Amino acid sequence: VFPWVEGYPLGPLPEHFFAMRQLSMVDRLSMLDRLFSFFVLASQHDYIAAGLADNHLLINFHQPKLTLTSVDDFMRMPCINTRGRLPGSPWYLAPEAYHTGISLDEGVTVYAMGALAMTFLGDRDAPTLKTWTAAVPLYHIAIKALSEEKSLRFPSAQSFLDAWRQAVRSIPFS
Repeated sequence: VFPWVEGYPLGPLPEHFFAMRQLSMVDRLSMLDRLFSFFVLASQHDYIAAGLADNHLLINFHQPKLTLTSVDDFMRMPCINTRGRLPGSPWYLAPEAYHTGISLDEGVTVYAMGALAMTFLGDRDAPTLKTWTAAVPLYHIAIKALSEEKSLRFPSAQSFLDAWRQAVRSIPFS
């Protein structure tokens, strides 16, 4: 039904995660940009990113290329969290993804985008500037997206992507 895609899932095997971290900064930024662009497209069609997990991120280390393999759990906005904890990896779940009766919106997607940035460029177990491997402005964008308080995050996936791309353009690649 679908064309074959070469690659390995980012998780659960730690060697795939470590191999991803060995890719060049340009390759990791390119992968993130494509993924973030997809999240913006999903948001424009009124979907939030739910159900995201490392095993849904297939990486071809030779090209390098990232493929998102499942959007089955994305949810149509507007929506209320009727499940309690949403599906997906805890790394990518916004705080509101754990509470029944909470209204879910693009803040969930923005949080996932920040978590992905931390996964690819920082240390998601200890998200500090000391463990960040990219330009400092990108760290501040990721941390803002990871705010526990939804109102402190970027207001939309598009605004996150705009800030992210502006910061990437300011990086002096040699």
